[in-house]
Amino acid sequence: MSQHLSEQEIIRREKLAKLQAAGIDPFPAPLYPVTHYSTDIKQQYTEETKDNFASVCVAGRVMSINDRGKVFFY
Repeated sequence: MSQHLSEQEIIRREKLAKLQAAGIDPFPAPLYPVTHYSTDIKQQYTEETKDNFASVCVAGRVMSINDRGKVFFY
Protein backbone atom coordinates (compact mmCIF):
# COMPACT_ATOMS: atom_id res chain seq x y z
CA MET A 1 0.00 0.00 0.00
CA SER A 2 1.50 3.30 -1.07
CA GLN A 3 1.06 6.43 1.03
CA HIS A 4 0.65 9.78 -0.64
CA LEU A 5 1.94 12.34 1.84
CA SER A 6 1.71 16.08 1.51
CA GLU A 7 4.87 18.17 1.70
CA GLN A 8 3.98 19.19 5.25
CA GLU A 9 3.51 15.57 6.33
CA ILE A 10 6.88 14.64 4.84
CA ILE A 11 8.58 17.51 6.70
CA ARG A 12 6.90 16.51 9.98
CA ARG A 13 7.98 12.90 9.60
CA GLU A 14 11.56 13.98 8.87
CA LYS A 15 11.56 16.14 12.02
CA LEU A 16 10.15 13.21 14.00
CA ALA A 17 12.90 10.93 12.71
CA LYS A 18 15.57 13.51 13.68
CA LEU A 19 14.20 13.74 17.23
CA GLN A 20 14.11 9.98 17.59
CA ALA A 21 17.65 9.66 16.16
CA ALA A 22 18.83 12.17 18.79
CA GLY A 23 17.31 9.98 21.51
CA ILE A 24 14.47 12.42 22.27
CA ASP A 25 11.02 10.98 22.99
CA PRO A 26 8.66 13.23 21.00
CA PHE A 27 5.65 11.91 22.92
CA PRO A 28 6.61 12.14 26.62
CA ALA A 29 3.06 11.76 27.97
CA PRO A 30 4.02 8.95 30.43
CA LEU A 31 6.29 11.44 32.21
CA TYR A 32 3.22 13.43 33.25
CA PRO A 33 0.62 11.09 34.76
CA VAL A 34 -2.84 12.61 35.13
CA THR A 35 -3.72 13.07 38.81
CA HIS A 36 -7.12 14.76 38.46
CA TYR A 37 -9.87 15.31 35.94
CA SER A 38 -11.29 18.77 35.29
CA THR A 39 -14.86 17.69 36.09
CA ASP A 40 -13.77 16.38 39.50
CA ILE A 41 -11.89 19.58 40.27
CA LYS A 42 -14.88 21.72 39.30
CA GLN A 43 -17.25 19.62 41.42
CA GLN A 44 -15.04 19.25 44.49
CA TYR A 45 -13.16 22.58 44.66
CA THR A 46 -14.16 24.83 47.57
CA GLU A 47 -12.27 27.17 49.90
CA GLU A 48 -12.02 24.28 52.37
CA THR A 49 -10.64 21.80 49.79
CA LYS A 50 -8.43 24.15 47.77
CA ASP A 51 -5.24 22.76 49.40
CA ASN A 52 -6.08 19.36 47.89
CA PHE A 53 -5.78 20.96 44.45
CA ALA A 54 -2.60 22.98 45.02
CA SER A 55 -0.65 20.66 42.71
CA VAL A 56 -2.47 18.77 39.98
CA CYS A 57 -1.61 17.30 36.61
CA VAL A 58 -4.36 17.35 34.00
CA ALA A 59 -4.42 16.66 30.28
CA GLY A 60 -6.52 18.00 27.48
CA ARG A 61 -6.80 20.40 24.61
CA VAL A 62 -6.68 24.17 25.03
CA MET A 63 -9.87 25.38 23.38
CA SER A 64 -9.43 29.12 23.96
CA ILE A 65 -7.02 31.64 25.43
CA ASN A 66 -8.13 34.89 27.01
CA ASP A 67 -5.20 37.32 26.88
CA ARG A 68 -5.55 40.18 29.38
CA GLY A 69 -2.19 41.89 29.07
CA LYS A 70 0.19 40.20 31.48
CA VAL A 71 -2.39 37.59 32.54
CA PHE A 72 -3.53 34.65 30.44
CA PHE A 73 -6.60 32.53 31.16
CA TYR A 74 -6.70 29.06 29.60
